[in-house]
Amino acid sequence: MSDQAMLDQFMVNWQTHPSADFSRLYTPAEPSCYEVIRLMGGRPLFLNEHYDRLTATARSIGQALPFSLSELEGHITDLARANGAADYNVKLIYNDFAHGGTVYLFFTPTAYPTAEMYEKGVATDFLNAIRANPHAKIINQSLRDDADALMAEKGLFEAVLVNEKGEVTEGSKSNLFFIRGDALVTSPAEAVLLGVTRQRILRLAAEHGIPLSQEPIPADSLGRFSAGFISGTSPKVLPIKNVGDKVRYDVNDPLLRKIMALYDGEIDRYLNR
Repeated sequence: MSDQAMLDQFMVNWQTHPSADFSRLYTPAEPSCYEVIRLMGGRPLFLNEHYDRLTATARSIGQALPFSLSELEGHITDLARANGAADYNVKLIYNDFAHGGTVYLFFTPTAYPTAEMYEKGVATDFLNAIRANPHAKIINQSLRDDADALMAEKGLFEAVLVNEKGEVTEGSKSNLFFIRGDALVTSPAEAVLLGVTRQRILRLAAEHGIPLSQEPIPADSLGRFSAGFISGTSPKVLPIKNVGDKVRYDVNDPLLRKIMALYDGEIDRYLNR
């Protein structure tokens, strides 16, 4: 993890340090729980849901968070102010439990999708890989390295994970949805990370009468869908233009564009509360 990619200051157990000291002070202990939260206009987006998921991840490995939601919000606000950050991703890592636990909070600049990507979609391809515990947001460096290598080699935005049954589960850093007729299809909850954006999309579909099915998705069936999209903290709702060389999607599918607009409206409502 490079201190060169960070802003000027970061926190260790809520104490502020210059980012030049990150490599010296960071302990890459395993397991490490983490969350990535997006700031928009200086405000953390959907922070309560991220906190709930972090709580669940810590609980899954027998740990409890040593801070409240309001404390976390205050520290993020303080660190954002110290760094002059308004539109960045902030990352929280909680680890080193054998020594009482350590919390790291730092801003990690992210290459958000461009306007052209939202208009024309992004390229993806298959990667045979699984998360051992998909419901826990635990750092898996091996998976991250394999996905990053594939994306760099082929010029991809995301790697589509395929399990040992030959089923698509999720992206390496996102959730996946596909469109069949007038309905959304996504992998079952037990097979994927329960992404904050994913949960919002499920709720929006229910509120707006959009049929949605959670079902196993064989990788060799992706050509039967008319469209697909990535969901996540950084990409929001991002059209997929292709999966590998054989599967091509309609990036202007009406339902896809409707979901994009609904989710952007959800963000606006949250930030203007």
